[in-house]
Amino acid sequence: MITRRELASRQKAFAHDRAWRFFPRWMALLGVMVFGPFGLGAAVRAFHGGPEWLAIGLGFVGIVAAPLWAWVGDVWLARLYRAHEVVCPECGKPLIGLTGELALTTGRCGGCGALIVGDDEGRDGPLPAP
Repeated sequence: MITRRELASRQKAFAHDRAWRFFPRWMALLGVMVFGPFGLGAAVRAFHGGPEWLAIGLGFVGIVAAPLWAWVGDVWLARLYRAHEVVCPECGKPLIGLTGELALTTGRCGGCGALIVGDDEGRDGPLPAP
């Protein structure tokens, strides 16, 4: 069981890494995998007079690469969740967003209801009323 402060710190570190490490790499991969083949096909056709089938084939590669790009993003994001330990130990649901807010407020996972967060003073469960 972790403390609320520790979970909040992990969530903050995750948000920073998602914005500065994950997202730029994912967008660069979008350019290379999806938009790159379209641009290459157009350039070959326009500047070198290449055959039309080559441009169409490269466009098809870009279309096929789009779901692969999305899948790679999911895999990278899951690795980032695990690296920052912001997943429920019981059900594996990420403790980010609404689920994370519920975990910080109630001390329980928003997915399965397992008790995962204790107070900074060592008490378990929800925060006491002010």
